Amino acid sequence: LFAPAVTLMNRMRFAARFLAIGAAGGLLIAGLLFQFLQTLGERQSSTVREISGIRHVAALREVSQLLDRHLLAASLYSLGDAAAEKEAVELRKQVDTALSAARKAAVGDTPTLEDSWQSVDKEWRLFNSVIGASSTPEIRELHQRFGDQIAAQARVTADEAGLTMDPQVDTHYLYDTLVNRLPQLFEAIVQIRLKASGIAAVQMIDAADIGRLERLTADAISQLARIRENTDKVARAAPEHKESLEKGIAEIQKGIDQIRRLVDNRLVNTADITVPVDEVLQKSDAPRAAAANLEAGIIKALSERLDERASTLNSQRLRNIALVLVGLAIAGYLSMGSYLSLQQSAARLMEGGRRLADGELGHCIDVGTRDEFADIAESFNRMAASFREVINTLR
Repeated sequence: LFAPAVTLMNRMRFAARFLAIGAAGGLLIAGLLFQFLQTLGERQSSTVREISGIRHVAALREVSQLLDRHLLAASLYSLGDAAAEKEAVELRKQVDTALSAARKAAVGDTPTLEDSWQSVDKEWRLFNSVIGASSTPEIRELHQRFGDQIAAQARVTADEAGLTMDPQVDTHYLYDTLVNRLPQLFEAIVQIRLKASGIAAVQMIDAADIGRLERLTADAISQLARIRENTDKVARAAPEHKESLEKGIAEIQKGIDQIRRLVDNRLVNTADITVPVDEVLQKSDAPRAAAANLEAGIIKALSERLDERASTLNSQRLRNIALVLVGLAIAGYLSMGSYLSLQQSAARLMEGGRRLADGELGHCIDVGTRDEFADIAESFNRMAASFREVINTLR
């Protein structure tokens, strides 16, 4: 099996042997190191894309929240609240600014993202062109369409950034809560506020309105339960976030309960609806503000986890490179020492053999090692001693 290798080594001097063995070993180590660093680099790049994706999604969520506020202001203006017009115009400017910021935070310039952004821009231009002359139902439809477009953009961003394929439990459920669960909760809350403020504006309520409010409240509670399922999974995987997540959930629940009391006491179970619209908006803002705080906390937690992962991967990469370099240095140092030892032993052995051949039978060969060269030198020394005995006998 090893005959070809033995034949090859027999044809080489020590230097050539060490170079051949070192080249083969170095090629193997270099290949393994390259493959490892390539895999680590891909994980690093993926994490960096996810971090960028989170920034983009956070910017889009800011657009969604501004859009919800604009829906309330525009709807109240269409119902006769002249004071809401100025707020609606200002909020539309803020939405436009937030959209520009979100586009700048986009994850690269992939064709998929570019196409989806063109759809967002087209929908926003349509929104601005017709919002001023729209009725209350049309305003809601416009906001629904554009809100769906923003939500779709967030999902596309998450797909392009690789967030949907994140293998870690905590980051996966934080992402799912941010992109899929919280937007539905915000939608339920804003619809409750919109309906309650509309009732307060016209100071009338019927059975259909009561049923609508009950369904919206039940939907908000259901969405909060789904969010709680996700945050419980996150808390088990990352206990350091448990307290803040539980606090956020509790604040949202408290706000929803506050809205229910407001609806029951001031809108449903009363003979005359006299509650001002501003009071309805103020008292119903608690769950929205709590959900916004939870969203900000989730974005922060997700960013921290991804930053931590990126830092860990970078440290691991540098550490493994350092270990490989140290290993190569030690291996090279020992290989060079082994080569020089063999070279010196061979030189001493050849010098001793030459002197014995020249008749210096009293010369003792000492190679200074304890390896096979030392055994050979000892054999030469015994042979020289035997020759000396024979010569002395003959004399």
